[in-house]
Amino acid sequence: MRRGAWHRLAATIVTLAFGLALPRAATAGGGAAEDLIKEGVGLRRKGDDQGALQRFEQAYQLEKSPRALAQMGLAEQALGRWVAAYEHLTEALGGKSDPWIGKNRGAISEALNTVGEHVGRLEILGGSANAEVRIDGVVRGTLPLAAPLAISTGTITIDLSAPGFVPQQRTTVVRARQTTRESFEPLVAIAGRAKAPAAVAAVTAPPAGERVAATEPSAAGAPPAPATITAQPEAAGGQPSALRSGAKWIAWGLGAAALGLGVFGYVRQSSAGDDFNKDCAIGPDGTIQSLTGVPLPTCRDRQDRVDANFRLEVIGLIGAGALAAAGLVLWLTEPKPSGAGATAWTCAPGLTSGSGAWLGCALRF
Repeated sequence: MRRGAWHRLAATIVTLAFGLALPRAATAGGGAAEDLIKEGVGLRRKGDDQGALQRFEQAYQLEKSPRALAQMGLAEQALGRWVAAYEHLTEALGGKSDPWIGKNRGAISEALNTVGEHVGRLEILGGSANAEVRIDGVVRGTLPLAAPLAISTGTITIDLSAPGFVPQQRTTVVRARQTTRESFEPLVAIAGRAKAPAAVAAVTAPPAGERVAATEPSAAGAPPAPATITAQPEAAGGQPSALRSGAKWIAWGLGAAALGLGVFGYVRQSSAGDDFNKDCAIGPDGTIQSLTGVPLPTCRDRQDRVDANFRLEVIGLIGAGALAAAGLVLWLTEPKPSGAGATAWTCAPGLTSGSGAWLGCALRF
């Protein structure tokens, strides 16, 4: 932090600490909140900004005052939690009728101006209603957003997702004091992205010379024995093409490769998660925090690796399942050479004693 910024921060702490000494009318629960704020200011003077923030948050729970919000924002500024500090200081300045805010408005406004050098705004346009919005892996709301989001400056990753839809992801850059706008297309349903052609069953007249066997209904009224129509092989005396025969092996081979990719992503994700949890955490306000003094950009990079490997794992496992299923379908429907027990569809129409009609089909191989 620049020397001038340190001077402004020190002046802010002194000004606000002086404000604590001013008499103030106590309300129900206000005495306890006042004591917590005093404890927090004392901890900040000792350099314990994290402990001070906890006291200010407890005070705000007891008495949701603009003063407690301002103290939270100042502690968050010292901890580098720019988005939370920006939101709390902005909300605190909105308490125009609060006498403490009135006395210290200049110092709070100066602190907000310093925080603003690290915060921009993000506006998301389009997408699909109720889609979940994640910024760098942290949930920030659902579409449509009520207002642009306050975001720490730098490169961020935006994820839109909803159950049953293909997620969208985009990377963009947020700059200080500017609004970045990103437009998205509506999410596409997973079923509509890659829909297999529907199977069509057809009953055709038998070729000339082929027998169609049928029996009369039994005297007891049981369903008649069905007439059976058997489909002919693809070509009389012909052989299935080499490409058709090898398609199932290609699908299974690609499925095995996709499974390996998914397992690789899982192992990498677990390792990256352990690396993140060792020095970093996601705070209650949804921002990434450093636990051991590791720079925040390092924590963000580790979180990005966790997310990237998770996506690799999901893509690999889903692809493996889809390719394995495709290989199975190709195998079941693969035509056999003539004279080797050709695969055929067998359909059986019939009538019940109550004049109801039914049709059953089966695959014989």
